[in-house]
Amino acid sequence: MQKLTLLALLISLELLFLLFSILILPINIKQISSQKEINHLEENQKVIVKGVIIKETNNTIKFDNNISASYKHTSPLINQTIKAQGIVTMFYNNKTIQIKKLSQLPK
Repeated sequence: MQKLTLLALLISLELLFLLFSILILPINIKQISSQKEINHLEENQKVIVKGVIIKETNNTIKFDNNISASYKHTSPLINQTIKAQGIVTMFYNNKTIQIKKLSQLPK
Protein backbone atom coordinates (compact mmCIF):
# COMPACT_ATOMS: atom_id res chain seq x y z
CA MET A 1 0.00 0.00 0.00
CA GLN A 2 2.85 2.41 0.83
CA LYS A 3 4.47 1.73 -2.55
CA LEU A 4 1.24 2.56 -4.35
CA THR A 5 0.87 5.80 -2.37
CA LEU A 6 4.47 6.75 -3.10
CA LEU A 7 3.99 6.01 -6.81
CA ALA A 8 0.83 8.14 -6.90
CA LEU A 9 2.69 10.98 -5.18
CA LEU A 10 5.57 10.82 -7.67
CA ILE A 11 3.20 10.84 -10.65
CA SER A 12 1.34 13.81 -9.16
CA LEU A 13 4.61 15.73 -8.69
CA GLU A 14 5.70 15.00 -12.26
CA LEU A 15 2.36 16.20 -13.64
CA LEU A 16 2.56 19.33 -11.50
CA PHE A 17 6.08 20.07 -12.76
CA LEU A 18 4.97 19.50 -16.37
CA LEU A 19 2.03 21.84 -15.93
CA PHE A 20 4.29 24.46 -14.33
CA SER A 21 6.83 24.25 -17.16
CA ILE A 22 4.13 24.56 -19.83
CA LEU A 23 2.12 27.39 -18.30
CA ILE A 24 4.48 29.41 -16.11
CA LEU A 25 8.02 29.19 -17.50
CA PRO A 26 7.30 30.55 -21.03
CA ILE A 27 6.05 33.83 -19.55
CA ASN A 28 9.56 35.31 -19.32
CA ILE A 29 10.39 34.70 -22.99
CA LYS A 30 10.82 37.94 -24.95
CA GLN A 31 10.25 38.19 -28.68
CA ILE A 32 12.82 40.42 -30.35
CA SER A 33 12.81 41.93 -33.81
CA SER A 34 16.11 43.85 -34.04
CA GLN A 35 19.75 43.47 -33.10
CA LYS A 36 19.54 46.60 -30.88
CA GLU A 37 17.03 44.92 -28.57
CA ILE A 38 19.60 42.30 -27.57
CA ASN A 39 21.80 44.91 -25.88
CA HIS A 40 18.99 45.79 -23.44
CA LEU A 41 18.47 42.20 -22.32
CA GLU A 42 20.13 40.38 -19.45
CA GLU A 43 22.44 37.45 -20.04
CA ASN A 44 20.53 34.13 -20.05
CA GLN A 45 17.27 35.88 -20.98
CA LYS A 46 15.11 33.56 -23.09
CA VAL A 47 14.19 35.01 -26.48
CA ILE A 48 12.25 34.20 -29.62
CA VAL A 49 13.30 35.44 -33.06
CA LYS A 50 11.25 35.03 -36.23
CA GLY A 51 12.36 35.76 -39.77
CA VAL A 52 13.88 34.58 -43.01
CA ILE A 53 17.46 33.32 -42.94
CA ILE A 54 19.50 35.47 -45.35
CA LYS A 55 23.00 34.27 -44.50
CA GLU A 56 24.56 31.24 -42.85
CA THR A 57 28.04 30.11 -41.93
CA ASN A 58 29.25 27.09 -39.97
CA ASN A 59 27.97 28.27 -36.59
CA THR A 60 26.00 31.46 -37.33
CA ILE A 61 22.77 32.34 -39.04
CA LYS A 62 21.54 35.83 -39.89
CA PHE A 63 17.88 36.79 -40.12
CA ASP A 64 16.37 39.33 -42.52
CA ASN A 65 15.98 41.76 -39.56
CA ASN A 66 19.80 41.76 -39.10
CA ILE A 67 19.72 39.57 -35.98
CA SER A 68 22.64 37.15 -35.90
CA ALA A 69 22.57 34.03 -33.79
CA SER A 70 24.83 31.07 -33.14
CA TYR A 71 23.47 27.69 -34.15
CA LYS A 72 25.19 24.51 -35.27
CA HIS A 73 22.92 23.49 -38.10
CA THR A 74 23.24 20.36 -40.18
CA SER A 75 20.98 21.23 -43.09
CA PRO A 76 20.79 24.41 -45.20
CA LEU A 77 18.52 27.09 -43.78
CA ILE A 78 19.01 29.89 -46.31
CA ASN A 79 15.75 31.54 -47.49
CA GLN A 80 13.66 29.59 -44.97
CA THR A 81 11.25 31.29 -42.57
CA ILE A 82 12.28 30.25 -39.07
CA LYS A 83 11.14 30.67 -35.48
CA ALA A 84 14.12 30.34 -33.16
CA GLN A 85 14.11 30.02 -29.38
CA GLY A 86 17.33 30.74 -27.56
CA ILE A 87 19.13 32.58 -24.80
CA VAL A 88 21.21 35.74 -24.68
CA THR A 89 24.89 34.97 -24.12
CA MET A 90 28.12 36.96 -23.98
CA PHE A 91 30.72 36.38 -26.69
CA TYR A 92 33.85 38.55 -26.53
CA ASN A 93 31.98 41.29 -24.62
CA ASN A 94 29.12 41.28 -27.14
CA LYS A 95 25.65 39.96 -26.45
CA THR A 96 24.49 37.36 -28.90
CA ILE A 97 21.80 34.72 -29.14
CA GLN A 98 22.54 31.05 -28.77
CA ILE A 99 19.71 29.13 -30.41
CA LYS A 100 18.35 26.13 -28.53
CA LYS A 101 15.40 25.21 -30.75
CA LEU A 102 14.40 25.94 -34.36
CA SER A 103 11.13 25.41 -36.13
CA GLN A 104 10.30 26.14 -39.74
CA LEU A 105 7.34 28.43 -40.40
CA PRO A 106 5.20 28.49 -43.54
CA LYS A 107 6.13 31.25 -45.97
